Amino acid sequence: MTNGRREPAPFRIGVVADDLTGALDAGAGFAKAGMRVRVPLGPVGVPLPRHAIADADVIVINTASREGTAEDAHALARAATLSLLRSGVTLLYKKVDSVLRGHPGPELAGMLSPLPPGTRALVAPAFPAQGRVTVGGVQLIHGTPAPMYGGRLRDAFVDAAAACDFHDAVDETALREIAEQGVDDGVRVWVGTAGLAAELVPALIEKGLHFSGHEGESDEVGPWHEGRSVVVVAGSVHPTTVAQVAALAETGVPHLAIDPQSPATWPSEDDLVHAMVSGPCIVSTHSGLPTGELPSEWVAGAAELLNRVAAAVGRAIAHSSPPALVVTGGETAQILFRRISAVAIDVAGEVLPGIPNGSVSIGSITVPIVTKSGGFGAPGDLIEICRAAPE
Repeated sequence: MTNGRREPAPFRIGVVADDLTGALDAGAGFAKAGMRVRVPLGPVGVPLPRHAIADADVIVINTASREGTAEDAHALARAATLSLLRSGVTLLYKKVDSVLRGHPGPELAGMLSPLPPGTRALVAPAFPAQGRVTVGGVQLIHGTPAPMYGGRLRDAFVDAAAACDFHDAVDETALREIAEQGVDDGVRVWVGTAGLAAELVPALIEKGLHFSGHEGESDEVGPWHEGRSVVVVAGSVHPTTVAQVAALAETGVPHLAIDPQSPATWPSEDDLVHAMVSGPCIVSTHSGLPTGELPSEWVAGAAELLNRVAAAVGRAIAHSSPPALVVTGGETAQILFRRISAVAIDVAGEVLPGIPNGSVSIGSITVPIVTKSGGFGAPGDLIEICRAAPE
């Protein structure tokens, strides 16, 4: 209460994403504007503990539904939305993949299903900083239509298209104008990438809405890794990540390149821990990567290998000299953080456009992290992320 007047209730945003790196990517867009962003890592649909979200302006739920069925994606998105509504969110944001992977239509339909009839969604999936723009209702990747749905937004969102207002955007200025107009129009459901998220918060604040933790954009207080050596866990098989790992290894960073199909050659868990606490290193699980579609036995071997790597990470971060972590690939991050019993991730911002950083909580331990979608970034991005870390 101030001067006899009641302070406005804090405004809270709920985000639904279909994989973990996407969840953190979207969270970074809000964090850059000064929001307190938290990603709980518990099961979808379970009530969120009040103490775990009490100071969060933005709550991000990862449904981990990108690789599942459309039916499961719809059900999980609905469950996540109900959980967010019970947690007091005022505005909903569906984070979609910038190349339209997954099930954007069923997920948006699932989010809309518990809302009042007639609720509309503003859809603007452009992410100009990563070369993703929308022209004539088509999502373009560096000028070429996205492979999924031919980039056509109406086809990607066909399950919810009747409730969608689609928007083109080729730069941040266009996204800013879309966000400002949407806020003026009172839009409650937003659909986009980290690009739109970064423009939404300033538009909301300009409108006079109050966030409990907002303090405005702040200067970086130090390197994201907090002076620790950096361990890169590269599980993504995307050619972009493979090239980034190779570029970083060429700078002299030790590289444990492990072939998922050759268990006899895998380093022991003890050897992995020793490498991780001895200085910077790369652990990649895409050595011997076959061309074309990945055979099931390769995928199974990669999953088993990642479990061993994750167990080693869990021991390394409990060491007297714990490393900071860089993790590439949403599925890799999901498996790793689950395996080390992570409770939540607090998103701090971005180290590079589209590449978020923050910290993960494991019991009483807090570890600085960076996550990167497999297909994001330039060849030298891992070098830039690891720059200035201790040798």
